[in-house]
Amino acid sequence: MSTPFARDARRFISPRARRALNFHGLDVSQISGSGPNGRVVEADVLRSLENPKAPVRPSLESSRTTFSLSAEINASALLKVEARSKISTSEWIERALSRAGSTPSADGASPRCVFQQCSSRRAEEFRPALPHEAEGILGAGCIKNRAFVVDGEMRVCPTLHLTFCGDENKREMLEAIFDLTIEFLEDPTLFIFL
Repeated sequence: MSTPFARDARRFISPRARRALNFHGLDVSQISGSGPNGRVVEADVLRSLENPKAPVRPSLESSRTTFSLSAEINASALLKVEARSKISTSEWIERALSRAGSTPSADGASPRCVFQQCSSRRAEEFRPALPHEAEGILGAGCIKNRAFVVDGEMRVCPTLHLTFCGDENKREMLEAIFDLTIEFLEDPTLFIFL
């Protein structure tokens, strides 16, 4: 038989809200839910960021030593393949990261990497606490037209800003995953036929 206290202690959180909480390192107990039955939804998390009263959750994952890499890539080929395949840019990025990270290391383990879509401004500042279950996290901004060097000439073309944060203890393998992800995104035909 459950008591009212036990029933009230359970918090309902939408998947998008859970990702936002993990991304920003917030404590859900400090956020009131506005969804059905007090469910915490993404809007509640975003609202708490505008009005910062929710303390950052102390956690083991935020105490890990991390490194960060950034790249600006030419997204022309990615947009062409996306138009033909009807698969979103976010899904292409997730698939490329998954494929790049599926190669096991010498010890037979593959590090777990996750993807986070960011606003274009946020991608350049991307430095989250790593989720407990992951060794790396990739942030991607929006595709924007910017000046980019193509075949030795400066041109305006669609570019995508990527930032990768990872566990310093697995840096060598995670750098290789980031490099391979970039290769797949700059030339998606590599990814399609592998």
